[in-house]
Formats: sequence, C-alpha cells, structure tokens
Amino acid sequence: MTDDPDELAALDPLVLIFAAAVEQHEPPPRVRERVMAAIAQPAGDLPPSDQPSSYTVTADAAWGDSGVPGISAKMLAIDRTRGVVTLLLRGEAGARYPAHHHSAAEECYVVRGSVAIGGLVLRAGDFHHADAASDHGEIVALESSEVLLFAAIADYLPA
Repeated sequence: MTDDPDELAALDPLVLIFAAAVEQHEPPPRVRERVMAAIAQPAGDLPPSDQPSSYTVTADAAWGDSGVPGISAKMLAIDRTRGVVTLLLRGEAGARYPAHHHSAAEECYVVRGSVAIGGLVLRAGDFHHADAASDHGEIVALESSEVLLFAAIADYLPA
C-alpha cells in the first residue's frame, strides 16, 4: 500500500473504508492449515507486487474451492505488505464455515443472501466486524449467499 494521498484517493471507496478500519499487524508465524489452499492466487495474472500497478477481477472470473464443503471463494487482492487479503466467499444454502480465531481485525459484508453468525442473522447489506484476537462460532449460510471478506492473510491462506 502506498502513503501517497493521490494514489490513495484513486482507490475504490469501499477498499478505503475497509483499509481505514483495520489496524496494521504483522501476521503471526502460524497460519490456519484448513482453509483456502485452492485460492492462494488471484484470478488472472497479477503484476509483481514490487511494482506500482492496478488490475481488475471481473464478475465472470472463476471461483475456487475454499477447502470447506459448500463454500467457494474468489480472490480479489492480497496485500503482503500489510498482511491482508480481500476475497469473496460464496456459500450454498446450509454450508457451514467452521469456528475460528482472528489474528487481526476482520471485516465481513453480506453481498447477497443471509448468514448466521452466532445467534445473529445478517442479510444483504449487513456488515460484521471482529476485532483482532477474537473468536466466534461457525457461520452458516441460511440460503445461497455471498460475502465480501477483508482479513489477515495468516487467517485464510496457507503460508
């Protein structure tokens, strides 16, 4: 990420909202082994991370297997400097994402459908934040759903 105000102003406003809400953390040395191995690379070819660039992930880009039954994923961005990842998760009705720990803050926006987090039902347009070092139970797709997730790389991608 850049500190140049002109470059920051050109970024998608939604990305800026998420970026401003997340404290910067160094990822812990351990990573969660059970998720997202199939989506370690974004859809399409990305330029090397050491060169200023931009890219687009189109709506028809392929979804990958998340490693969790009934849940697929589409990688949107990886920021290794800040240790964060932005991705879309799509859950079939009844799919269950396992309980997990957050090594850094996590932001989740429901794009389509509805999901249950604990006793709370989130519908399209709802937003959920989890602080660093927090835990929560499984997430259940109550119907076919998509969520936009901004989280620590260490929590979702293998080393």
